[in-house]
Amino acid sequence: MPISKQTYGEQVVQYIKHAIRAGTLRPGDRISEEQLAKELSVSRAPIREAMQMLANEGVLVSAPHKGKRITEMSPQEIRDSYFIGGALEGALAASSLSAYTEDDFRRMGDILERMRTSQQDPVNVEMLEELDNEFHGIIFSRTSSRMIVDIIRRSCQGVSKLLYYPRWKRLFSRSEVYERHQKIIDALRSGDVARIETTFRDHYNEIGERMSRSGREPG
Repeated sequence: MPISKQTYGEQVVQYIKHAIRAGTLRPGDRISEEQLAKELSVSRAPIREAMQMLANEGVLVSAPHKGKRITEMSPQEIRDSYFIGGALEGALAASSLSAYTEDDFRRMGDILERMRTSQQDPVNVEMLEELDNEFHGIIFSRTSSRMIVDIIRRSCQGVSKLLYYPRWKRLFSRSEVYERHQKIIDALRSGDVARIETTFRDHYNEIGERMSRSGREPG
């Protein structure tokens, strides 16, 4: 799959992330600069740039005599990453409660309805993921704390979810996805800060718990 040399490191990053999401690269797998350069018809420079970017994101690790590998996470590390995401997003949503508008709730309700109707399309996991990202994006939109949002996205979506995406996409049935997000809307509508924070923690902790139970994806 040749890549235009004008795209350089960022396109290589996307190529590697796509391979991880597709399951062709898995946590613990070694990454060869030489092999990637041949596959993508690029020089080593953008490959090294991409690997540095992925290392900065926590997606790649490097060890003496072992080379560069896709990051592996222990069950506890997976649970911890979602605990962090749930605690922070719950606190963020609670502190931003007065900023949410009826239009925000209408948009979340529309997404919820699309989640419900997506049950009729059992193969389109990507669409459900887009809806999930759009839903949480509305929650993030009412805060000025971009640093906290970045930490949430990095701890869950940026590392755990990416590394174990083949596992993540099988965690919940379509009806469970719908019901779990309905609980979030109901909690936000209640205006009860303690309920909001608990609902978000439970939402994320359940993901972390289910993710941590699964072993390495079969080859």
